Amino acid sequence: MSPASPLPERLSPEQTAAIRDLCEKMGIELLILFGSFVTGGMHPRSDVDVAVQMPRGATAPKLDLIFELGGIFEPLDIDLVVLGPETDPLLLHEIFFKGILLYEKEKDLFQMGKLRAWKLYLDSAPLRRQREEYFRNYRKNLALKLKLQSNDLPIFSVQTLSRTQRSSWIDYIANHRGGTAYHLPQWNEVIRKTYGHSCHYLFAGKPDSEQDRPNLAALSPSESPVEKPINPPPDSISSAANAFPANPTTGVLALVHMRHPVFGKRLVSLPFLDLSGILADDQETEQRLICEAVHLGQKLGVDCIELRQTEPFKTVQTASAASTDDAPASFSLHLENHSAAPLHVAAGTQKVRMLLELPDSSEKLMSSFKSKLRSQIRKPLKEGCSARIGGVELLKDFYEIFLVNMRDLGSPVHSPRLMRQVLTEFQDQARVVVVSRNSTPLAAGIVVGFQNTLYNPWASSLKEYGHLSPNMLLYWTMLEYACEKGYKAFDFGRSTPGEGTYRFKEQWGARPSPLYWYTLSLNGKKTAQPLNDKSKFDKAITYWQKLPVPLTRWIGPLIRRHISL
Repeated sequence: MSPASPLPERLSPEQTAAIRDLCEKMGIELLILFGSFVTGGMHPRSDVDVAVQMPRGATAPKLDLIFELGGIFEPLDIDLVVLGPETDPLLLHEIFFKGILLYEKEKDLFQMGKLRAWKLYLDSAPLRRQREEYFRNYRKNLALKLKLQSNDLPIFSVQTLSRTQRSSWIDYIANHRGGTAYHLPQWNEVIRKTYGHSCHYLFAGKPDSEQDRPNLAALSPSESPVEKPINPPPDSISSAANAFPANPTTGVLALVHMRHPVFGKRLVSLPFLDLSGILADDQETEQRLICEAVHLGQKLGVDCIELRQTEPFKTVQTASAASTDDAPASFSLHLENHSAAPLHVAAGTQKVRMLLELPDSSEKLMSSFKSKLRSQIRKPLKEGCSARIGGVELLKDFYEIFLVNMRDLGSPVHSPRLMRQVLTEFQDQARVVVVSRNSTPLAAGIVVGFQNTLYNPWASSLKEYGHLSPNMLLYWTMLEYACEKGYKAFDFGRSTPGEGTYRFKEQWGARPSPLYWYTLSLNGKKTAQPLNDKSKFDKAITYWQKLPVPLTRWIGPLIRRHISL
């Protein structure tokens, strides 16, 4: 190994040796460390940026490399770049001129790469100057246009809500007919604090007066709003969010930025949840929020945007007026003030949320059930099972059940920090329910209350105790709790019509309500329908089901954080 410069102090001799062994095993020619790990700009959630060069014609086993490097740099995640003819010249320049060489198979390979990077950097200079001039004209023209259209609906974008903004957001959700617990800003905080994904809050509002409108002169050149050319780059008016308050709020959209070299880059509203998406007062606000989300996605370089709605977009219905479907499987969407090229949109409508209207007492609810269901509820009680409702003190019992159940289902498990953060953020509005027998936890769930509805994002039971029907007592306890607390509805979560979980929830009296999961493609490619047939994952599911539980406890959260479902 021939290092180009001294290794950073935080790279141990053991790591250096492991890197050398890995490169020799995989046939890697160059391995270069770059980014914040080298520059000293790391924070606790930073990735380790690694570039590798393979022999000409060889294919890099990207997944294997990420897994192996992840073990070397644990607990940090790996962002891997495989060098090739299509590597961006600016990225090549950063890698070879600011990076640190950790492995070189043959002498002078690094220097040859450095010369190539410098040549490509010089060759691309005219294009960079042209692009900079393009952006300057773009900003100048739109600044003039904004002065002529000062009554346009302003869109605000922030990554952290102030106390006033948070209060305004929650008030809007509480008073909107489509507002749910999953629209609350607490979920973004849960996700950010658990997995480190960055969050973006977009909200629309009408300025009260002239001083509430954007102050264009106060914006820096990189933040200035710009006019739309034929194919506009991301609009950056939203970066001036704090310059003028949205009052009153007319629409909101929370987004989480997920990025991974294998799973891709996307904005999701919201990952790990059944729904969230846009809430808006009217079609104009809805479309402006979609436009701003697209601009943000372009700025961040994401491949797509996922919006999980409980109703079809008014914008979509207008765009597909010629169709007999409210939400066609896929279509092209033309957005005003966006670009000449339409967006390709895929709409997933295969899933529903199961909602049960509740009476004013648990006695009335029990009496409404069929005798067979009442018998199934009583069975675990006769078998000596009992239920407890509590907080963080029950979280360990919940997670041990959840961990095994996810392994049995063939799905990577969430980090226990996610549930702990839910209990922290929602406090008394979030409860843990555990069903046990002889001090052995058999089934467990988590509920979160908001307004008139109690939501159940997670529930699990151990299949080896299925003959005791602990799941029936679990759901009855959650429903009984909902009635006692005065909730008017219980949200069982999403299901696929006709499948087992759908029939299970239906027997309690729950009725399906459609979910509309939209995927907006930003890379010019047609996006597959969301929530489509999962048969392509059958092999991975079968493999995961065979893993020992202790291994899934460790590796599951590392994978699950990047899966938006």
